[in-house]
This record gives sequence, C-alpha cells and structure tokens, in this order.
Amino acid sequence: MNEDKFIKILATEFFTGEPDKAHQYDASKGTAHPNIIIWNGEQIGCMAAEWPTDCVPGFVQLAYLYIYKSGQGLGSVILRRLCELADELQLEITLDAVPQKPSESSIPQEKLINWYQRHGFVLSEIKGSPCMTRKPLVPLSHPLAHHASPLCEAEKGFSEC
Repeated sequence: MNEDKFIKILATEFFTGEPDKAHQYDASKGTAHPNIIIWNGEQIGCMAAEWPTDCVPGFVQLAYLYIYKSGQGLGSVILRRLCELADELQLEITLDAVPQKPSESSIPQEKLINWYQRHGFVLSEIKGSPCMTRKPLVPLSHPLAHHASPLCEAEKGFSEC
C-alpha cells in the first residue's frame, strides 16, 4: 500500500526515530508526540504523518509539522519533499491549517493557510474549517495528464489531474 510506503520513506529520510516530547498532537489513536526531523544533520523541527487504516485508501494526513526556527525556508523544503513523494505515490495529503503552539510568536492562521496554498493545498469549502487538501499531480507521461501548465512541465514534469 502506498500509504504505508509514504510513511516508511518519511521515517527513512527525515526522522531520528525519537519523538519530540515538547510537542504533542491528537492522533487517530489518542495523544501522540511527533518525530524529530533531521535535515543536513541538524534537528530542524518535528512532524507526524499518518494513515488512519480504518479510512479510505489514497490519502495521508499531515497531522503535525513544526519547524523550530521559522523564516529560513526549512518548512518549505520539507513540505515540497512531502508533496513530491505524495505525487510519486499518487496520494492525497490532508491537514488542518492550525498554528501548532498558539503564542505571540506563532504564525497567524491566515499566513499559514496562504503558505500551504502556495504548495498546492486547497482550503475546505466549509466556512471556517481549517481543513486543507492537496491532490497528487500526475506525471506528464500518464494518460490523465491532459492539460499541464508550462511552469509545471518545465519545473516538475507533472500536471494537475
């Protein structure tokens, strides 16, 4: 199953195998701690992605993403890789665009939503819902790739389905 493969690749590419005890989120199986993200040998944040096995296949949930030092582009690097991997495995990503640690230094929700939208996520049509979804892009060689934008063709070799 591609959902399991997605989670395993994330663990291999990003995680130390240790949870970040300073952060927690409501997981499908109760409260959990996200995994510490390693990038270029440095701990840069924490993240959790899940696939609730009692749900419809074809998607993964980005349950938690927090970058320790914001404003350096590290969150975008991680999110781009998640999106690339989801595209390769043809998986939809869902998330709730809610600041993780509400405080004076938190990213305002509107800014967070805009950031996710720049990465291809779409806000739910339900008024006030922070739920966002990103559908997988389809490789241009795939029969479903019928109208790609020039930017996608040049930069990614993928098209929106």
